[in-house]
Amino acid sequence: MSNELRRRILLAKEDGEKQRIEQRLTAAGLPGRFQEYSPPPWVIERRSRFFFSTTPAHFSTPPIAPEQLGQWVETIASDLGMEPSLYAGTGMEHFPWIRIETSSKGWGEILLETLGRNLTLVSDNNETLLVLFEEEREYLAFTASGHSA
Repeated sequence: MSNELRRRILLAKEDGEKQRIEQRLTAAGLPGRFQEYSPPPWVIERRSRFFFSTTPAHFSTPPIAPEQLGQWVETIASDLGMEPSLYAGTGMEHFPWIRIETSSKGWGEILLETLGRNLTLVSDNNETLLVLFEEEREYLAFTASGHSA
């Protein structure tokens, strides 16, 4: 199979996933917009550091109910000044970021249900990064600032 064919198959698959994400977010009262966005290089570099077990998490919590986990994410994001909107990584190659308005109560739970429990969030001013990982016995949250990169 040629690279071009693989790319077109992936694009078609991701276009369906993009539509599913938009529909789920809109139905839950949290409309998101896919748009061209490239995070600053420090975001990519810092996020890659968080994959190593030697990097201590800034926050952690044992397994909790989805609603509580969503509230936990919302609280951290609010404390970091990531409101009223942010970019959420989708994990897709062709549609990697979606812009989310965080003014709706429960946005954290909706994002977790829609995008999964490993999240990458970037403030709309590109100054703050929040990464959440689901581990076997806990959730870990890592943060970084563009000022400390």
